[in-house]
Amino acid sequence: MKKLLRKKAFTLVEVIVATAIMGLLIAAVMALFGPVRDMINDMDGDVNVNNTTDTIQSFFHAKLNKSIGYNIDMYDLETEALLTAEDGSIGQRVDSMRAVAAGDDSISTYCILLRYEQDGYYIYDFGKVESGADYDAKRIFLRKQRLFNKEYYRDARYRFTFKTIEDSATGQYWYQMGLTPYDTEGELMLATRTSTIKLLNIKSTPQSNADLETESYIDIANDDTPTIAIIYNIKNYTDTDHLPEAP
Repeated sequence: MKKLLRKKAFTLVEVIVATAIMGLLIAAVMALFGPVRDMINDMDGDVNVNNTTDTIQSFFHAKLNKSIGYNIDMYDLETEALLTAEDGSIGQRVDSMRAVAAGDDSISTYCILLRYEQDGYYIYDFGKVESGADYDAKRIFLRKQRLFNKEYYRDARYRFTFKTIEDSATGQYWYQMGLTPYDTEGELMLATRTSTIKLLNIKSTPQSNADLETESYIDIANDDTPTIAIIYNIKNYTDTDHLPEAP
C-alpha cells in the first residue's frame, strides 16, 4: 500500500507538454475536416438552388402544357408601363388573346410577367385576367403578384430562354424553356436546365419571340433588359356547355 502511495505523479511541465500536444492534434484534425465542411456547405447550397430551379421549371410546365395557345414576347420598360388603350401594350395583347375565346366561356386567359431586377428575373403571376383593363388594375399592385419572395430564390439570379418548335409533318407543337441560375457576381451556379414538352391541347398557333431563344437579349451593361410577358389560354374541357367536338 505504501509503495502505491509513493508512485511518482506527473510534473507540471509534463502536463503542460501533454496539453500542448493534444491541442496540436485537435487543431490538425479540425484542419482536415475544414475542407469537408466547406464541401458539405457547397453541396447544401447546390441542392437548395437545384430544388428551387426544379420548382420554377415545374410551375411553367404545369401552366403552359395545358394551354390551347400562348404568346411570349418582350417589352422594354417604357412599353411595359403603357395602359391597355395604348398601342403595343401588354394589356392590348391580353385583349387579343381574349378575342380568341370570344363566345366560349370555357376558355380563360392567364398572364405571367418575368421582370428583370438586380441581374435576374422574378416571376409575377397575375392568374386569370378577364381583359386588358383587368390586367392594368392588377398591375397597379404589382408586388402582390410576385410568385416567390426574394429569399426563395436562394440568392440565385435566374435567366430564361423560350422557344416554340413546330413539327411541320404532324402539325404538332413543342414548347422549350431554358432556365439558368447565376450568383450575385454573375458566376454560373448550375448548368442551364433545358426542358421540352409536347403541347397536347393547342388550338391556335403558339407564338414566342425568336430573340428569346438565347440569353443574348439580356443586356446587363445598359440595365435595359426587357420584361417578358407570357399570356396563354386554357380551355376547361369539363364545361358541359362547351364539350370538345366528337372525333
